[in-house]
Amino acid sequence: MRPLKTPPFGVAEVIDSFGTGRTIRRVTALKAQVVAGEQDYLEVSRRQEWVTLSTRAPAIPTTEDAALRYAYTRMVDKEEAARSFYNVIESLAPNKKCPLCLERTTAALDHYLPKKHFARFAVVPANLVPICDACNDVKLSNLVTDPLLQPLHPYFDDLGGMEWLAGDFDKGPQAPMVYRPERQVGWSNVLFSRVEHHFTSLGLNELWSASSGAWLSANRFNLRKMYRDGDETTVRDALQDAADSYDDDGSQPWIPIAMRAWARSRWFCQIRWY
Repeated sequence: MRPLKTPPFGVAEVIDSFGTGRTIRRVTALKAQVVAGEQDYLEVSRRQEWVTLSTRAPAIPTTEDAALRYAYTRMVDKEEAARSFYNVIESLAPNKKCPLCLERTTAALDHYLPKKHFARFAVVPANLVPICDACNDVKLSNLVTDPLLQPLHPYFDDLGGMEWLAGDFDKGPQAPMVYRPERQVGWSNVLFSRVEHHFTSLGLNELWSASSGAWLSANRFNLRKMYRDGDETTVRDALQDAADSYDDDGSQPWIPIAMRAWARSRWFCQIRWY
């Protein structure tokens, strides 16, 4: 998971952009209550205690939930003024890379707390996160009540880089990588459980293993030539140099982990996986 900057505006600005219409007037009439709910959301988010939020807000009648959900369509519609806020949130993901899987392209804004259950947060900017379709399909509208299973939030969770990711490879054809999360100093039991759940539920081992495998497939002839023209040290040095280059880029942190795992292995550097 890669942390993102929080949206540079609040829900009041979004509501003001909705324009007119009978349903929108109902939303505008609830502006003060929605703004108050946004403050509750931000306070709870800073403590990573989303499971403590009730699906109901006493100040907002259940009958208005549909109107609040409808308001979100004004943000999605490319012909509406509110679309500009959608676009800004979408742009928060650098290079349009999904902050959850770091691999696929963003394609939607996810309601971190699903609008199906939390209608009052349907247009709260801090509840809208740019992610890819695949990650969005995993999250769906699930209502999480266990803090150990609470999804990571790119605006409020910061894992301090990717040092938590570790991996090694299986000795066999194409030396496939197997990744795993490792607990870091200072992490609570809750945070580590959430990271493990994030890793397994999104299928990151499979995704990143396929990605590192694709790199190896694209470079296998060059590695074999290095070994033939030099020796295993030539291959090891090339892998370590490539890992340093990927570290500097930072976009696919699982690949340098694979490179260093391969470089540590004499078996691999002798191209016995080919």
